[in-house]
Amino acid sequence: MSSTYNSLLPSDAIPPTSRCAQTAPITSCADVDIFNNFVDMDSPPSSSIAVKRRASPKRTYRKWKAVLAHFSPPRLALPPPTTLKPSISCLSRPSATSSPSSNSACPAVDDLPIDGDGQIVFPVYEARLSCDPDPAGGSDVQKLLRTLELAISHSHEQAQSGERTHLLRSLYSLCITSPVEADLCISEGGVETVLRVLNLCADFQSSASVDMTALMQESEKALLLLQLLTSSSADGCTTALNQSSLLISTLGKKLLRVSEACTHLVITILTMLCRHPSADALDFSQAVSETAIPSKLVVVLQVASRPSTKRKAGALLRLLGQQKKMLEERS
Repeated sequence: MSSTYNSLLPSDAIPPTSRCAQTAPITSCADVDIFNNFVDMDSPPSSSIAVKRRASPKRTYRKWKAVLAHFSPPRLALPPPTTLKPSISCLSRPSATSSPSSNSACPAVDDLPIDGDGQIVFPVYEARLSCDPDPAGGSDVQKLLRTLELAISHSHEQAQSGERTHLLRSLYSLCITSPVEADLCISEGGVETVLRVLNLCADFQSSASVDMTALMQESEKALLLLQLLTSSSADGCTTALNQSSLLISTLGKKLLRVSEACTHLVITILTMLCRHPSADALDFSQAVSETAIPSKLVVVLQVASRPSTKRKAGALLRLLGQQKKMLEERS
């Protein structure tokens, strides 16, 4: 009856409640509950919810805090500081400032300081109390040297070349991380052992059935260790100069015979010894000048592919010429 009466009235005369009742869709209970929940929650000013109501800021803050508490991740409990192990590092070591890889380059001649007279100034390492290994750690160098000497004395074939290369690499890794290990290796006869390895490689080169790749790697590792021992301290150069005749003959066999890397290392070692600030360095330079090494250096200037190798060969030739003039003036 009311609907018929409302249809006869003009649209302006229909009460608002009656229009809403006609146009409003019938909603389910779930939709009504969701809508009521949104209405009860106070939204920020930028919200697009049609129904808003005034609420105190404290009440709004408490409601939003309760909602965000369901989405915040749980906090992890950290252990007490007393249970954490301290991480101790030593910046005075070369291994603390460089990459942990074992391919670190040993100090070259150009990297060491030279005084006004053209002599090499060897670095003076400060005493380290907490960074150096304990005295028992030096036994590793001694064990490696003894094992290497046994491998040299029992090597009838080149089958031991891989084992010797591994031992040389291990010695190099120990000596480059600490000057104490390098000094221990020098005092235990490391220079003499390396020269024996190089002479053994030279003897195997004459064999037709030898694996040249294995011998090349062994020679490069031995020369790399010899360069490290002679450049780490003045004791290494002094020990090498005391065996000048054996050293010159051994290094002369490696020039232009094995690889360009070996040639580069030989030139670097010879330059290091010729620049050593001692009276034996002049005698060593004179002995080098009387061999075939200067003529081989001229060939290196012509056939070397690396510019650094050519530059070092030219510098060594000039150094030998200068020291030869000094000896002539003294005589």
